[in-house]
Amino acid sequence: MGIASRTKNAAVAVAVVLTATAATLGAAVAPASATADPPGQAATAERGTDGAYTVRVTGEAARSAQAAPPPTTSPPAGSRTFIPNGGGFDCAPEWVCAGVPYGGGIYLFKFRAYARYGLSNWFGTGFVINNQTGRAAARLEDNNLAQRACIPSPAVANGIGWDPIWYIRLTAAPC
Repeated sequence: MGIASRTKNAAVAVAVVLTATAATLGAAVAPASATADPPGQAATAERGTDGAYTVRVTGEAARSAQAAPPPTTSPPAGSRTFIPNGGGFDCAPEWVCAGVPYGGGIYLFKFRAYARYGLSNWFGTGFVINNQTGRAAARLEDNNLAQRACIPSPAVANGIGWDPIWYIRLTAAPC
């Protein structure tokens, strides 16, 4: 399914919360030193001494219906892996990791190259981990390319509502 033909559910009202370091889409942004595990979220994340985030997928990820085809990106992300509920993964330094609920778990996408990635079939509530170096940002954009959220590095944004988000853009510029 192409980006231009991507269908969305009913329009979703979105509250954008601006802070000194990030604009998040109804998401909880945790600094690098915090454990991001608010109740009702798709994943928990903790940053280790090596700089990698260790993430555990919670049962909340399964709340997305599996009627749509699996989520994809264009151009392709560095990797796309299905992680079942209760499973885990690492988000290494220099990477941005994003989780999209699907069936009994999440699809995990790992991005490394500065680019704008079109999102197809990204629905439900997930997360973004920006573990890029420096102050590089992960920006979430709608179908008009308007920025809806900006996740600074390093940070975890849990509770991302994917329905109005059509693009993830990695940039060297800070939020």
